[in-house]
Amino acid sequence: APTPAPTPIPANGAWSNPATWPSGVVPAAGGDVDIPAGITIVLDVSPPALGGITISGNLVFANKDLNLTAKWIMLMSGSLQIGTETQPYVNKANITLTATDPAESVHGMGTRGIMVMGGALELHGRAPTPVWTKLNAQASGGATALTLANSVNWLAGDQVVVAPTDYLRLGGSEALQLSAASGTAINLTTPLARPRWGSLQYVTSTGITLTPTAAVTNKIIDERAEIANLTRNIVIQAPDDTLWASGFGAQVMIMRPGVAHVEGVRFKRMGQAGKMGRYPFHWHLWSYAADGTLLSDATGQYIKNSVVAPSAQRCVVIHGTNGARVENNICYDIKGHAIFLEDAVERRNIISGNLILGVRAPVLAQRLLEHEGNPSGFWLTNPDNTVTNNAAADSSTGFWLAYPTKPLGLSKLVVMEPNHLPFGVFDNNQTHSNGDTGVQFDFVPYDDQGHTTPNFYQPVVEGFAGGDIW
Repeated sequence: APTPAPTPIPANGAWSNPATWPSGVVPAAGGDVDIPAGITIVLDVSPPALGGITISGNLVFANKDLNLTAKWIMLMSGSLQIGTETQPYVNKANITLTATDPAESVHGMGTRGIMVMGGALELHGRAPTPVWTKLNAQASGGATALTLANSVNWLAGDQVVVAPTDYLRLGGSEALQLSAASGTAINLTTPLARPRWGSLQYVTSTGITLTPTAAVTNKIIDERAEIANLTRNIVIQAPDDTLWASGFGAQVMIMRPGVAHVEGVRFKRMGQAGKMGRYPFHWHLWSYAADGTLLSDATGQYIKNSVVAPSAQRCVVIHGTNGARVENNICYDIKGHAIFLEDAVERRNIISGNLILGVRAPVLAQRLLEHEGNPSGFWLTNPDNTVTNNAAADSSTGFWLAYPTKPLGLSKLVVMEPNHLPFGVFDNNQTHSNGDTGVQFDFVPYDDQGHTTPNFYQPVVEGFAGGDIW
């Protein structure tokens, strides 16, 4: 069939109003849409499946349940906005990205995605509170009633995932649905397949007890299973089609000078297996010029209180970008490393409060890097970051701190010795129930194929080997 002609340039107004469009006709099924600079369109209806959408002005979702289906969305300038920081979106919004040609590349950024070349991606959903917590009582296999450590506002119908608390990944994480929730009590529509540990443990002079005591130490052993809510009212997704079955999901990519403020979003069927740079959520070379010159930090940009599940390739990738915030997110059912610092030049980022569950190795033909045969919840290649209050379970490695001697990939010209930079903050992180290592502080990458080698981490004052050893 012939490619549909692009939709004429619109004026300001509601999408559904024919008078908004110069042709007097709203965008037709399969047609491309172009919103030029200075024009704001309010999406007030769910249009038919479209071709590509190019935004140089503003596309704003009205406050109602809406579905937007398009091959891809390219944000050149202006904004794509669903809710605001002060007024999060309370309705349901689904964006489904349907491009069918994996070889297509729109402005060099690929396809089947939201590609931000400029402007602002403003996605502000209403996240559950809290986004994750822990069990607060033992749960047997077959249990449908669970007690939580925190009171929650979760709802019947929400999807949750429960971490394992066994050894050697015997059972793995379980995704389940709630039939009811009230305070610290939730009920499941189907029972747990395996038991979970849910009690705090205390040290006595004769051993371990479940009875609270500080007679020997005020330290408490906390091995309780994490549980996270995966439901969000804004969903970015690929369709559940044959391409997804082969690993071709959706992607979100942020390039300079584009900015991203994302919260309360579910990213579903994401990542494009075996394709470099095509990840569920990805800051791309934001802080450094091609010659390695430092430009600026991505201060104020964030992804928080969001969910990536499932993903055919990684979860959140920070590539050549400093100063971003990745906070209180859930990554579940991920192929390859989940939260990933790509070139070892990524500094001053805040990675806090995230929960990673169910990380697996990609098949060999779709493996971007050699070390992703042993994937981690957190792949951290630069010490100058703040990494706090995170948890990783049901992976091969929980936290892999791999500081190479020089930058990698597209950041080779950045003058830096990551293995000599002063250490940032790594505090109150937990990992358990992995197939291999909890915290790996060795075996650093040394080439673009992802081969690793043993190496020492030696921080020095100036960040270079010629400085004074701390």
